Amino acid sequence: MSALKAVAKCLADYPKWPRGMTFRYSRDRFIVVLPEKSRENAIEIAELLRMEIHKLQIRYDKDLLTLSYGISSIAAASSAAEKLLGKAIEALETAQKQGTDKIRYADIASA
Repeated sequence: MSALKAVAKCLADYPKWPRGMTFRYSRDRFIVVLPEKSRENAIEIAELLRMEIHKLQIRYDKDLLTLSYGISSIAAASSAAEKLLGKAIEALETAQKQGTDKIRYADIASA
């Protein structure tokens, strides 16, 4: 199984997010939508996912695969919902620039 497929399967099968949804955003980027989760819950879930990926011992080239995560959240009634994806991508890009295996949060309030 390819590294990409293994990660996609782990994200799709992850049992910790009832009502969550996973989307493939680009070649090697995924979006996980977690309705009704707080910032703390989202970061905790990202950390649990990071550990699940580590347990799989997925090889990419000659190294073990690591993932970086960008996280953002927004109140359900907010009028700034369209900025949420952009903030999560911003957090992901920050995480990737800081090295591998990082989790970063971007606050929608700073949009």
